[in-house]
Amino acid sequence: MNHPGVDLTGIEGAFDFVLNFSNPLQAMTPAGADPNGALTLAEAIDKELGLKLELQKHPMPVLVIDHVEEKASGNNHILQSTVFAVIAGLLTLFLRNNHARTRYWIWLTASLKFLISVFAFR
Repeated sequence: MNHPGVDLTGIEGAFDFVLNFSNPLQAMTPAGADPNGALTLAEAIDKELGLKLELQKHPMPVLVIDHVEEKASGNNHILQSTVFAVIAGLLTLFLRNNHARTRYWIWLTASLKFLISVFAFR
């Protein structure tokens, strides 16, 4: 069965039943039918339950997605902070002969840049 089923019987309630039918792949063999004489699913529903499957068109609920956009996120801050930290590292290497206080303030600025961007984009 390659189509969705629609119950048009009008029968209400729950039912418990057993159907005996053949494997659908066996029905595709050159012989065309199960050698043991088992029924196909459609034949079993017809003969054992007295219900007939008919191919008809019916309106079905469908979910249509006509447009998708990527949510704007703050992931760009990680790239910016990384670039800023690399620049701060290169700057401290360049200023390694200066006072430690200068290098401290450069690293503190880089750390604050990272923390501000993380907390701002939560």
